Order: sequence, then C-alpha cells, then structure tokens
Amino acid sequence: MKKYEQILILGRDIYFINELNNFLLAAGYRNIELLESYKSGLMKLKQNSIDIVMMDIFSPEMKEIKYAQKIRFLKPKIEIFLMIEPEHHELISEELLREAKFKCVFKPLIKENLLDSL
Repeated sequence: MKKYEQILILGRDIYFINELNNFLLAAGYRNIELLESYKSGLMKLKQNSIDIVMMDIFSPEMKEIKYAQKIRFLKPKIEIFLMIEPEHHELISEELLREAKFKCVFKPLIKENLLDSL
C-alpha cells in the first residue's frame, strides 16, 4: 500500500478504531478517516475517493458483512479488510472472502500482520 492512499476505518468500538488509527499514523500513513457509523461510511464512499476500507466486524450475527458487500458492489476495486475476532472467523465463509475479495485480519494480531497485508 502506498502511504498516500485514502483509508477509511469503520467501527463502533471507538477505542479500537482510534488505536488502529494511531498504529497506522505511527507507520507513516496520513490520509485516514474514522467513522463509527457504517451508514455514514457508505455515504462517504459515494462522495469521496477512498482506496482502502477497514471494517470492524464485532457482532456474532455478522451484520457488518452486509455493509461490506454493499461497499464491494458500490466500489468493486476498493480494498476491504475485515477485522474480526478469531472466534468469529468460522462464521465468514471462505467462498465469501474469495468471491468478494475481502481480506481478513484477526484483531489480536493486527499490529503483527496488518502492515504485511497492506
């Protein structure tokens, strides 16, 4: 990933998304926006040029996946990272990840493997 790309971080856990923002800033990324509302994230994507979306997937019901799918439909070329708890990984099918071209990053390991994925 180029450090000048536009990154949008979506998540309802403000502490988590702030920590991720600080981590990315320390790694040299500068064009980062944080939003707690997935609906606001969709509006932002319609209005602005975003290169990467990082989504906090926090509920066992996986409601956030529907927003990720809407983002994929709206912006087919955008890179989408789903940040999930390891215990929820089995709820996301490999087929969905492959077809929608989502990337998964496990929350406890974000600092260890996110930069390699970008």
